[in-house]
Amino acid sequence: MLPAAEARLCRVSGSRGHCFNDYGCDRVCTREGFVRGKCNGILRRCICDRQC
Repeated sequence: MLPAAEARLCRVSGSRGHCFNDYGCDRVCTREGFVRGKCNGILRRCICDRQC
C-alpha cells in the first residue's frame, strides 16, 4: 500500500490587507478560492494559502 500524498501549500503574502482575527481572514481567502487564511505578524496582515 502506498502512503498518502500530502498537498503542498504556498503562502500568498499580504495581498488581502489587514485583519483583526483569523476567522475573518479565512472567510475572505476561501471565498476567493484559496485553501485557508490566517492573520500573521505584528502588522496583522491576512495571508492566504493555496495549493502549489
